[in-house]
Amino acid sequence: RYLGPDSEPEKALAELAQVEEKYGDNFTRTEQAAFHQLRGAARLDKKDYAGALDDLRIAKRLGAQIDDREKFGALLAQLE
Repeated sequence: RYLGPDSEPEKALAELAQVEEKYGDNFTRTEQAAFHQLRGAARLDKKDYAGALDDLRIAKRLGAQIDDREKFGALLAQLE
């Protein structure tokens, strides 16, 4: 709800931190992938490009559901 056209990345990151603190030790691989993909998007919106790159690399490695792999690969290359 905090990502998109009217993004509020600070709120998204705060909520994700709470989720990670409460449930992170019990995340399944799929949940880890989704978490890192969302946090990467929030970090992109905040212009934390190094943090976004880290999260998106982890999401990719964990098998995140990526609709457009070519576009995702281009984004990673741009962040690198």
